[in-house]
Amino acid sequence: MLNGEVCPYPCHDTLQVANYSRYDMASFDADRKRLSREKNFPRDLENAYQIGQRLVRETCE
Repeated sequence: MLNGEVCPYPCHDTLQVANYSRYDMASFDADRKRLSREKNFPRDLENAYQIGQRLVRETCE
């Protein structure tokens, strides 16, 4: 049993591998994925941290 709410945080267009040239992944645009990561990852990381902080606070109350 969980001790708090489940809080999904969807992340889209994520980077699956560090070097797309090593794999047959022609359906992915590696440059677009890198740009998406540069733009979105810092915000997603901070939001996930804040969600974790909130869940811990609510669980400990």
